[in-house]
Amino acid sequence: MENIEKLLKKFREISYLNSALSLLQWDQRTYLPPDSGSDRSEVIGYLSSEYQRKSTSNEIEEIMDKIDQGELNQADKRIYSLIFRNYKKLKNIPPELYLKYTKAISRAQFYWLKAKKEENYEIFKPYLKDNIELSKEIAAANGYIENPYDYFLDTYDYGITERKIENLISTFKDELIDLTKRIFASRQVDDSFLYDNYSTESQKKLCKHILEKFTFDFNNGRYDESEHPFTISITRDDVRITTKFNPNNFTSSLYGTIHECGHALYEMNIDKNYKWTPISQGASFSIHESQSRLLENLIGKSFPFIKYLFDKTKNYFENMQQIKLMDFYKAINAVKKQPIRIEADEVTYNLHIFIRFELESALLKNNINLDDLPKMWNEKMNKYLNIVPKNYSEGILQDIHWAGGKFGYFPSYMLGNLISSQFFQKLLSEKKNAFETVSTGNFEEVIDWLKNNVYKHGALYDTEELIKKVTGHTLSSESFMNYLNIKYSEIYDIS
Repeated sequence: MENIEKLLKKFREISYLNSALSLLQWDQRTYLPPDSGSDRSEVIGYLSSEYQRKSTSNEIEEIMDKIDQGELNQADKRIYSLIFRNYKKLKNIPPELYLKYTKAISRAQFYWLKAKKEENYEIFKPYLKDNIELSKEIAAANGYIENPYDYFLDTYDYGITERKIENLISTFKDELIDLTKRIFASRQVDDSFLYDNYSTESQKKLCKHILEKFTFDFNNGRYDESEHPFTISITRDDVRITTKFNPNNFTSSLYGTIHECGHALYEMNIDKNYKWTPISQGASFSIHESQSRLLENLIGKSFPFIKYLFDKTKNYFENMQQIKLMDFYKAINAVKKQPIRIEADEVTYNLHIFIRFELESALLKNNINLDDLPKMWNEKMNKYLNIVPKNYSEGILQDIHWAGGKFGYFPSYMLGNLISSQFFQKLLSEKKNAFETVSTGNFEEVIDWLKNNVYKHGALYDTEELIKKVTGHTLSSESFMNYLNIKYSEIYDIS
């Protein structure tokens, strides 16, 4: 046990660096002055290099060599495993390459923001090129030469490969496209009243109220604005979320807030005994996304929640006074040809992911010329959603992920959608009055179930282990498609 304690002591020092980096990154995406991006990239690059150096030190290796895993309990075995995985991946990357990469992704995010604001892809293109080339070098350093995409998929979800994603998509892609077509061919829902002038200040008050109802702890969290909503955990007890307010649609900021709240609650409610260990984080990015999508969609867009929300909106917005409850419910769940992924409905959302999955895989295999990327993006948007973005900011520049080097992250959203349905089906089977309590504004019963079944474990289990532990089943698309078919057949009166 002495050696595992030594290992944890070293990990704690590494965690301090990671917390400092997280704080700098949060500031970069919220309040950093416009002309300070270059200096910030230098600082982040330096601290990232220190993070790599400490994570792969000879001392870390020597301590791990002395540990007999057969003598460890479950938690300590997991701690060893997670530290070793990180050590191995970082050790394979030459320090000069790692420094170059971290500087590049920090710089790219700065120019992505500038490009998006100016609707000018050419500003971002050279920085995207650098990110792609450096990402491929990092994958190659870890032995992923033929398919660098698999390296990044595995980074976000241990054991996941491109082939596994393709096989999973094949189980529901045709059914999802068919459902989408039938909905588009039916009588459309009127959601025009959502697109009105809604006071930003009133939106902030409503969002804060909903965060409080979902038990977001403002003593250990912050709520701010940014160009692209995100959650970042500085430590378990300092978790920060952001959203983007749209004065012409209060549901955009509201559901962005609920989505990020799902991430935050997960981080805030990991067992305190795991603090400053590698278990004090989400099990994987797909499990993380399952928690945000569960709150945003399965709870947040359910009729019981809408029933509660409906009365509250009338307290904040004059525009809502004459709206009827069922019209509001249907409007919130309207299925539309929406070009923006983060504002997409439950039915078409995964179609957005299919587009990104196909493109980023091709990007890392050199199958796309960057000059042609916006055109290919638009062609796929037309293929899957029958729409063409009106500008770069609505199209190729809408997401920050590639600017941040997060190739392989997008499939986590799709996986999260599937997992959230499996989790929620289990929750409802054990808490049969959960929806009834939600309709009265009591969300604690649902959150308590999530705390006890998902949140508290942190990264104690890998993705598929946790799914099996919680639901008794393996990952599948069945629950998700059953949920969509039942819900939207009723809303759109289709068979």
